[in-house]
Amino acid sequence: MYEKVTAYLGKLKPAHWKYPENQGDGSNENLYIAGWPEYDETTKEFMHKMYEFVPNGGQNYDEVIYKATGFDGHDELTKVDVSKLDGDTILYMIFSRVRGERFSDGLFGSYVADGTMDKWLNRLKEIDESK
Repeated sequence: MYEKVTAYLGKLKPAHWKYPENQGDGSNENLYIAGWPEYDETTKEFMHKMYEFVPNGGQNYDEVIYKATGFDGHDELTKVDVSKLDGDTILYMIFSRVRGERFSDGLFGSYVADGTMDKWLNRLKEIDESK
């Protein structure tokens, strides 16, 4: 059921940060330009496809996550015990990190780097294997 998502298990990579070559000093004449995250093709593909994978087009994902976990702070999602969560809730959690990338550069990559994303994908794999 979740094979299209779990196919990315172990393949996602954190972002590499890019910075302009001629960095400014912060003055009005020579503005400082912040860096930006750059993801590899596989990770970008996964992030893009999450819009297809997530149930109900991802509508109300924050509400679904809160009902299932009791957490409304996104930093707390790394602490969630996913062993009892259903697959749709896991998909919403992943989707919330994809959406969060739009507002916080590098957010998705931080969940990849700390192992949380693989933990969530492993839970989806367990659900598939239990059927």
